[in-house]
Amino acid sequence: MQFLYRLSIKKRLLISSLIFFCALFAGSALAWNFFHSLTAIATDNRNIEFANSHIQKAIRSLNEYVISEGTDAPLKTSQQAAEEFAETCRLLARTTHLATLATQIEKRILPQWAELEVLLTDFYRLEDVALENDSAMIALGRVLTKSDLLMGELEGIRSTSLALLEAEKRHALILLGGTLAGFLLVLLSSQFAIYRSVLKPIKKLSSFARGIAQGDLDQRIEYAAQDELSILANTFNQMAESLSTTLVSKSSCG
Repeated sequence: MQFLYRLSIKKRLLISSLIFFCALFAGSALAWNFFHSLTAIATDNRNIEFANSHIQKAIRSLNEYVISEGTDAPLKTSQQAAEEFAETCRLLARTTHLATLATQIEKRILPQWAELEVLLTDFYRLEDVALENDSAMIALGRVLTKSDLLMGELEGIRSTSLALLEAEKRHALILLGGTLAGFLLVLLSSQFAIYRSVLKPIKKLSSFARGIAQGDLDQRIEYAAQDELSILANTFNQMAESLSTTLVSKSSCG
C-alpha cells in the first residue's frame, strides 16, 4: 500500500475506480457464464422431455391405428411423431454443451432408434393390421418392446441430465458467493486505501487548521507522501512558522 503515497490523489482515485470496475466486470462475466451453462442444461432437459413425449405419441397413435384397423389419421400422427423424435434427438446431439450427454445420445439413443425406426417402417407397410392378424401383432410386439427399451434409455439420460443440472446449480451458487465475497473484499480494500491515503490526511489537515485558528502555532504536520496534500501540508507548516515568528517579533518589540 506504500506505493499509493508516491502517487497523486488523482491517480489513486483512478486506480481505485479501475479496480472496482475490473472486479465488477469479472463478477458479471462469471455470473453470465454460469447463467448460460444452467440455461443450456435446462434446454437439454426440455429437449429430452420433448423426445420422450414424441416417441410416446408415436406408439400411442400406433396402437390407435391398430385398434381402428388401419385408419389413416392415427398412422400419419404416429409417423409425424416418429420424425419429430428423430429430429429432436439429432438436435440434442448437435447442440448440447455436455460431452457426456452427446456421447450417451450417440451411443445409446440413436442406435436404439435406428432399430426401432426399421421396425416402425416395416409395420407402417403392413396392409392388414387387424388384431386377428398374428404376423401384425408379432410386429407390433417387437415395436412396443423396442420402444420400451428406448424410453428407458431416455429416462436414464434425463436423470443424468437432471443430476448434472443440480450439481451445476450448487457449483454456480458456491462460485457466485465466492465472487461476491471477493468483490466486496476488493471494494472495501480499495476504499480503505483511499481513506488512509486521502481522507485521513485531509482530516489531519483540518484538525491542524483548527489548532492554528485557536492559536496553537507550535504544532506541525508530518506528511511523508509526495502528492497534492504534501504541498498543502508544507504550506500549513510554513504558515504556522511564519505566524509564530511574527508573534515572537511583536512580543520582542513590545
